Amino acid sequence: MMNGWGWYPGTMHWGYGGGIVMILILAGLIVGGVFLIRWALNRPGGGWHEGTANDKQTAEEILDERYAKGEISREEYMQMKADLGNKA
Repeated sequence: MMNGWGWYPGTMHWGYGGGIVMILILAGLIVGGVFLIRWALNRPGGGWHEGTANDKQTAEEILDERYAKGEISREEYMQMKADLGNKA
C-alpha cells in the first residue's frame, strides 16, 4: 500500500514536489518569453519603428555616397556640394 503517494490510473499525483516543479516550469516559460521579446526588439532592424533619427543621412553624406558609387560626375558633385553649402 502506498498511502496516497505515486501514480494511479486516471489521476496524476506527484506528491509534495509536484507543485514546485510546475511553478518553476511556468516561471521559466515567462522569463524565457520576456527575454525573447527583448531580444527581438533590441536586435538591429527589430522593433516596431523601422529606423531611428540616428539612421538618417544628411544631404552631404548622400551626395558623397553617390559620387563614390560613380552615379554622378565630379562636376555634378562639385556643383551640388556648392549648392548645399550655400543653403543656410
